[in-house]
Amino acid sequence: MSQQNGFTKQRRCALRLILRVLALGALAIAYARAVGATTNLAGEVAMSAPPTVTAVGPTNNSPTITNGVMVGPSSPPFRFSRAEAGLWGTTYPINLFYVSCGITGSSAFLPYVAEFETDAQELEILTLGAAAQYRLRVNGQYVGLEAAQGPPADGSFYWLDLAFPDRQRRAIALESFVMPFGGLAIGPQDQLYRPRAPLGPRCIVLGDSYTEGLLCYAQRLAGLLGWEVWSSGVGGTGYINPGPTGRVKFRDRVESDVIAHYPDLVIVAGGLNDGGYPSSELYSEALALYDTILTNLPSAKLVVVGPWWPSGIAADYILAARDTLEEAASERNLDFIDPIVATNVQQINVGWITGAGNVANPAGDGNADQYISADGVHPTDLGHQYLAVKMAERLGNITLTNSTPNISLNISNLFAGLGLHGMIGRNYLIQTASDLGQSNWVDAATVTLSSDPQSWVDASSAVSARRFYRAVLLP
Repeated sequence: MSQQNGFTKQRRCALRLILRVLALGALAIAYARAVGATTNLAGEVAMSAPPTVTAVGPTNNSPTITNGVMVGPSSPPFRFSRAEAGLWGTTYPINLFYVSCGITGSSAFLPYVAEFETDAQELEILTLGAAAQYRLRVNGQYVGLEAAQGPPADGSFYWLDLAFPDRQRRAIALESFVMPFGGLAIGPQDQLYRPRAPLGPRCIVLGDSYTEGLLCYAQRLAGLLGWEVWSSGVGGTGYINPGPTGRVKFRDRVESDVIAHYPDLVIVAGGLNDGGYPSSELYSEALALYDTILTNLPSAKLVVVGPWWPSGIAADYILAARDTLEEAASERNLDFIDPIVATNVQQINVGWITGAGNVANPAGDGNADQYISADGVHPTDLGHQYLAVKMAERLGNITLTNSTPNISLNISNLFAGLGLHGMIGRNYLIQTASDLGQSNWVDAATVTLSSDPQSWVDASSAVSARRFYRAVLLP
């Protein structure tokens, strides 16, 4: 950006700058440990006066609200996060719906969130019957702590009707797993707004079935740490193991699942499905994966999580895989988180999961009686909450160097010039305001960083006596 002389001292003193702070830094985390009707182990809180939620259908795609106004999923007020979301397809009726655009194969799905704000007392969300799971958040609290079952998998149109006791502006989030989002219907006098709360640093977790699904530990990290967490969890996969037909190993999906989305933090959590492979092969593949991430995302933080294990007695082959992955992480100076902890098969109940039981066959010797499901392998919902808390305790002190948009001010003859620091490849919304005492932020421009820093000139600043600026990280 060119600099010009002659900018007056008065104008220079009048121009002010405010930064939108999204820093992570070292977090002081307080977890809600009590489990009950209104909160859970992960600190999620249920609403004391939730809306009435009613599934209407099968029906057509015309709103059932009187004089309802339909707003399609591509409309600006909607914000999608925790996965890339887009049109399901080009043919009717799926061309009316957004879903997560997972690239992990047709047999794998990724959870995503659709958010908006509205002052409607009643609204309807359009979906298709797909036997999906979903959760609804209103002003940061959940309508229900457990996942709700969506309409049956009949491919018909359904409306989810939300009726509140009064009319006021609310922030609403639909957390969805396999549930198509077709927008919503509101009354003719109702208003729809884009969410005001900024997204936190983007974290993508590359993993196996432990990292899969709406209620997995990775999704719970979003609330615990204030991050935007993407779960690239695909059951049966690993560093080497591609899993069932249609799925691929970690490195074969890291470009599309991780690198293409410019995360601030990458967590690789796996190895459970690689225990039968030679250590030398696992070591080489792990280094190749880590190098791919480090080379393509040089400003991102990379953390490695060792294999999960569903009991307090680890098998030899899992300990060998853990040791190999820890060695590979050390070779690249990466943080390594070890859920197993034990150094040999004689060490029992020293890791995160203890005991030899599960919810169907409790053994009375550890937390696996509550935290491991009847299949003896995967965590229960409570188990995922527990793993999320354990992970958050280990991740809470990690500093993400470029997660905070940082604006510097340059003085020119007539215009304000901004230098924007952040993640290359990510989009930032620059907003302006004339008075910090009011909520009057106005969108000025969307900037995609191709360099760090990158310059932007506010051509309208010459006609303003005073102007504040902030940069907001976009999905």
